[in-house]
Parts: sequence; structure tokens; C-alpha cells
Amino acid sequence: PYMQTAEVLLVLHWIFTPVILAAWTMDTHWAFLLCFISVLFLWSLNAIACELENPFGEDANDLDADHAQHLMNTRLLMLIRPSTLRVPKL
Repeated sequence: PYMQTAEVLLVLHWIFTPVILAAWTMDTHWAFLLCFISVLFLWSLNAIACELENPFGEDANDLDADHAQHLMNTRLLMLIRPSTLRVPKL
């Protein structure tokens, strides 16, 4: 429900920001620029949050889960080798 709520709020921001900025500023260029920057900034933050929420996938910037699991298994197997069970003596 958090993701859907965030996107609904972003759409509402996208709809109401031009109206509010048109009433707030006298120049249409400033209204457009401020509206564009604020809407672009919030949608970009949402896109980054969506990417960080699921780092393992098939996209170009995603982490390789198979390689990470293989590396973890290799390191765990190293811990149970007889040569690593030795305890140092004084």
C-alpha cells in the first residue's frame, strides 16, 4: 500500500502544482520552471526509491544475486574445512 499511496500523492502533486504556481507567480516562465523542477525532482526520487527497493533483478544496474549466493556459499564452505578448525596455542 505504501507504493500505491506514494504514486497517488505524486500524481496529485503533478496536477495541483501548476495551478498553485500559476496563482503564486506572475510570470508564466517562472511558474513553468518551478513546476517542472519540483515535479521532476519528486518523480526522480520515486524512481530511485523503486530501484533501491528491489536491488536484485534483471535490469542493467541490478546486483547479480546468483553470483552473490555462490560467493557466500564458497566462504561458508571454507569455514568448515579441517584446516580452518585449528585453534592457535600460546
